[in-house]
Amino acid sequence: MNRHFFLPLLLLSAATLSCGQKSPSYNYADQLLPRQMESIDRGLVGCAVSETEAYLSWRLLATDAADVSFDLYKQQEDGSFVQLNKKPLKKGTNFTDTGYDASKAVTYQVVCHGETATEGCTGGNCWTIPANSVGQNYISIPLQTLEGHTPGDCSVGDLDGDGRYEIVVKQEMSPRDNSGSGLTGETKLEAYRLDGTFLWRINLGKNIREGAHYTQFLVYDFDGDGKAEIVCKTADGTVDGLGEVIGDAKADWREQPEASSARRGQAQSPAPRMDRQPGQPGMGRPDAPRMGQRPDRRPSAQNAAEEREAREKMSYWWRRMESYTMSGQEAPQAVRDSFMADFRKYDFAGRMQREREQAPRGGGHILSGPEYLTIFEGATGKALQTIDYVPARYPGKIKPTKEELASVWGDGNGNRSDRYLACVAYLDGRHPSIVMCRGYYTRATLAAFDWDGQALKARWFFDSDDKEHPENRIYRGQGNHNLSVADVDGDGFDEIVYGNMVVDHDGSGLYSTRIGHADAMHVGDLDPERPGLEVFNSQEPVGDYGMNFRNAGTGEIYWNYPTDSAAVALERKRQGPGRAVAFDIDPRYPGSECWVYGGGISGLYNCKGEKISDRTPNSCNFAVWWDADPQRELLDRNTISKYNWEKDTVEVLFQARECVSNNGTKATPALSADLFGDWREEVMLRTRDNRELRIYFTDIPCDKRRVTLMHDPVYRLGIAWQNVAYNIPPHVSYYMQ
Repeated sequence: MNRHFFLPLLLLSAATLSCGQKSPSYNYADQLLPRQMESIDRGLVGCAVSETEAYLSWRLLATDAADVSFDLYKQQEDGSFVQLNKKPLKKGTNFTDTGYDASKAVTYQVVCHGETATEGCTGGNCWTIPANSVGQNYISIPLQTLEGHTPGDCSVGDLDGDGRYEIVVKQEMSPRDNSGSGLTGETKLEAYRLDGTFLWRINLGKNIREGAHYTQFLVYDFDGDGKAEIVCKTADGTVDGLGEVIGDAKADWREQPEASSARRGQAQSPAPRMDRQPGQPGMGRPDAPRMGQRPDRRPSAQNAAEEREAREKMSYWWRRMESYTMSGQEAPQAVRDSFMADFRKYDFAGRMQREREQAPRGGGHILSGPEYLTIFEGATGKALQTIDYVPARYPGKIKPTKEELASVWGDGNGNRSDRYLACVAYLDGRHPSIVMCRGYYTRATLAAFDWDGQALKARWFFDSDDKEHPENRIYRGQGNHNLSVADVDGDGFDEIVYGNMVVDHDGSGLYSTRIGHADAMHVGDLDPERPGLEVFNSQEPVGDYGMNFRNAGTGEIYWNYPTDSAAVALERKRQGPGRAVAFDIDPRYPGSECWVYGGGISGLYNCKGEKISDRTPNSCNFAVWWDADPQRELLDRNTISKYNWEKDTVEVLFQARECVSNNGTKATPALSADLFGDWREEVMLRTRDNRELRIYFTDIPCDKRRVTLMHDPVYRLGIAWQNVAYNIPPHVSYYMQ
């Protein structure tokens, strides 16, 4: 039986990043103090690639010796194991079994060279490929999805200390954006083992509004006992995994909506129109054209399955059109024709019209009542401690007026006060801290806490509006809809990259660029020829920094391109880029290539800010390491594609046809991370019926030897914050070559 040890303080050595490679020009790990790190197993996984071949893959750990090698065994019918490799496996941590029989279930076991396989092994050193499963390069996790719920963002942690990750799934009912009114449902957090075992369910309750900006949750081992905890904002009526209620179970702090206009007999608004043909430049997201439907026309979908199909089609076409319009291109006629065909078939205009008619007016926001922060036990979902959320929406009052809220945050309807972010950071350089954040359009606040297994203890509180620290005023309005964590100044302690500003490990401001709010950001060793880490960010207000590239530690802007004010004047929102990415997709140029959607900025740029193509890639979303080279592949919806630099095109590598993405037109995965197997990443998606999660893994052989990405400090913390608000993919601390 495998034994798993929790190693409380381990140095993440750059020497173990790869075998036989040149050292990167900048070594992030050299500046770090020994820090707490997860003890995880080999994560062996495999699949049948044909009737006679099976692919197996496992982890290389940061704690492995530099010269470690492996042996792979296959179980025989009599229960014994036979070694498959003739020589120790010293290159990539994957293997192809050419003597596989797809008609039988086959069990494999990986061990360090010199050890022997053991009968009856369990855990991450063993993996069984089911019979007759050719082409199934995924793990299936059945979900206990409640009626009316949809699985959303996920996170992972070792909840029970067995060296394997468990999954925490956010299940939503009717989430809404802060800018919109209306009641929402009750968000649930559910925990599952990789074999599908259901562990617990936490109900956040009616007093936590549903939506991407409200329900941030962290999964991490905060006290170093080898078992992860869960931390999130809670309220009256939250129910923990054991059924215990936090606060007042009967309290309802939601603003109640008025009756809909249709119920009051008011005139109904006309169906939305489209001034331009779908897919033309400068249009922004296409609204549905008026098709002349009667207001009482019944929906074409007659059951829940058809309704889901229709909504998925709507989301798909908005996304396709957006990929062209945001990059300043006109959609091909075939795409526009297909859009219009589905537009009529699924009655898009009628659906939006009915939603407008039936939607209650106002209400739904939660602008009063107590606010809490709770830490839950990972294994059971039990609430371990609940404290007041810091900061409160208004000091000293749980029922502030809208005028009082506006005096603190800039508005009284929660659009600014209820914008939350969260992250994990090693603020002392050794142990992980909880950082809960509130506000970024105007006032920006960050509160740091430590958990020692007994109590939550406040470490520091940063407030851009702190009257005792007027120097903080320059940090107002600089946050993004996401954040990142890294030691950007080389002192061994983590900082929080909060959009266009950075908060130091001691809770003081490190710098503010004063560029303002933005939607998307990437932090890593994006330019290997410059020392330290870099930040690629955007700028939502129309200005000179529509896309910009800076020194992560000092804020120095290396290069920038302005938003084209004339181009965005024709768009619906009249803003800078809404999407921005930085991934290494072209091997001709060292470092990450950068591009954006929107702002009238088109083309592909290298990390020096030089335009290397006039054509913007038609994917501006996530990225994964999927094939065998160090370049990253593009992940959008349920499709993984590769940039072909010779043809300047994006070509599909893999598609999870039975699965769908999350978060509407943002089309993000439930999670993308290096969850098991070698250093390549997995993609987690929900199936169309919302009853299953699938974790897809690559089956492409690779001889590159790299430590699991989850033992890279920047990457692992990126997995912890990936579910926060506008999801963005993680980066590693080094330049992969």
